[in-house]
Amino acid sequence: MKNDIQEYLSAVLTIGPQTVYGLLSKKYPAIYIHQKNLYNAIQEIRRSERLYEKDDTHNMLQELYDLQKENSG
Repeated sequence: MKNDIQEYLSAVLTIGPQTVYGLLSKKYPAIYIHQKNLYNAIQEIRRSERLYEKDDTHNMLQELYDLQKENSG
């Protein structure tokens, strides 16, 4: 189910928790989805994506800095 949430969030960046809840409840009609757990899962996914983006940016800047040091010396 967490993979489905991640897929929905990556497909539409501005999707809200209510929309995700509607999609999940239709896909999993036999499972009761707690709203608080859904909100926590969404925040966890968004937080992990932000950390990944930060690391990616950091790596790119570090590589550019290293190239600049090579070319200047």
